[in-house]
Amino acid sequence: MIQRLAFPARRKPLKALTPKQLRFIEEYLLDHNATQAAIRAGYKGKYIDRLAHQLLEKTRDVLKVRLKEQREELRGKVSITRERWLKELICCGFYDPGKMFDNDGKPFEIAEMPPHLRRAIAGFEFYEDFQGKGESRRPVGYTKKFRFVDKLNALKQIGEALGYFDTVPIPDESNSPMNIVFVSPDDKKPMAAQPPHVLTPIPQVTYVGSRGER
Repeated sequence: MIQRLAFPARRKPLKALTPKQLRFIEEYLLDHNATQAAIRAGYKGKYIDRLAHQLLEKTRDVLKVRLKEQREELRGKVSITRERWLKELICCGFYDPGKMFDNDGKPFEIAEMPPHLRRAIAGFEFYEDFQGKGESRRPVGYTKKFRFVDKLNALKQIGEALGYFDTVPIPDESNSPMNIVFVSPDDKKPMAAQPPHVLTPIPQVTYVGSRGER
């Protein structure tokens, strides 16, 4: 639950906002719903959605500062660093389903699985299986179902966080501009024309790295 935050003293003066607009900002910080924030701040009218959008534009500069302060305060409360976030993503992107089973192919209990593998499990179901009906119905075993997080999506987020998808062309002589001058055949004088820039295309290469077992 997000608590209402009091406005701290500012180092430089803010734009002239009314108390009602300041209340809108405070309400918006609770759930980031502009329409509901406007209603809770006391605004009324048939076109409340349009009014909420106008309030976002009006209070944008102040709201941007308040949102940054809210994020910093939230980070301090939950103690989640960028490094910890990335390590959790790595567990989701590089898990090995083979670690779920012992040497006989029997699945481990959840508590016995490696911690990094458990972090990649999005959900599971355990239920007892029965055979027969009525008085002859008897248990015959258990069914265990595991659902893992999206591995490809996790790998994509890891690549984006580490900058693997950034393509920065390296300048060299092959992609320098080529100046072309048009000359008339009669008097050998340059013709009035804009010299085009011809660039040698640079092939785009996507690199996918691999990691060892954790």
